[in-house]
Amino acid sequence: MTTPSYLLYGSSTVSINDLCSTLREVLNVDFEPRRSDYHGGDYYRAGQLRGEHFVLEKNWRDEDGELLEPAYENFDVILEVNGTERPDSIREILAEVEGLVFLIER
Repeated sequence: MTTPSYLLYGSSTVSINDLCSTLREVLNVDFEPRRSDYHGGDYYRAGQLRGEHFVLEKNWRDEDGELLEPAYENFDVILEVNGTERPDSIREILAEVEGLVFLIER
């Protein structure tokens, strides 16, 4: 059995809404609009929380400017790929998305 991986991507050139539309198509998943103070307001989520799932959100949590991912402050939008057992496949698919930059795999 493969150990689930966590992939992190960022974008500084594509809006969260445009990126969401593109990701729906290339990943063939249905991103649901969500709202949470923890996630800094509006964000999108797709997939099962206990399995592979995707979280697309702005790279800040509050009006004071606290960043979701401070190490990647140059990116306005963050995509988290959580619990995937197919990281190579996901990386190959997302490599084709214009304006989306692979940041790290854990």
